[in-house]
Amino acid sequence: MPTIKEVIDLDKPLATAYADAHQALQTIGAVREADPQAGKLSGTTRYGLQKIRLEIALAQSDGRVQVTVAGSGDDAAGVGARDGVARLLAVMRDPASMSPDSATTRRGVTTTQLVWTVALFVLLIVGILVVWFGLGR
Repeated sequence: MPTIKEVIDLDKPLATAYADAHQALQTIGAVREADPQAGKLSGTTRYGLQKIRLEIALAQSDGRVQVTVAGSGDDAAGVGARDGVARLLAVMRDPASMSPDSATTRRGVTTTQLVWTVALFVLLIVGILVVWFGLGR
């Protein structure tokens, strides 16, 4: 379960950047903890069936805001975490880019992709069982 981390700099006040990060996290998932004084947010989103944990830290320096986003999930390659971080940053940069009601925004994959993935997995398991018990006779 690798942690994927990305850092961006924004030319906006800390309060505005914090509000944007909060809204972006709500758009792609759920806010679990929010501490505006410390400039920290944590929450979750989904990538397919897996839950992705996101941690956001904002810090002011030289009139700019540095946003650090860290994501972690259950897959060994970190694909879900990478997607969660990318979706959060995409919504922060351009809030109009994704609809809050879109399945892709909330889950990271479309409903069709999810159905096909589950169907292929079930077919694979059925095929393995047929071969396993078919060769045992």
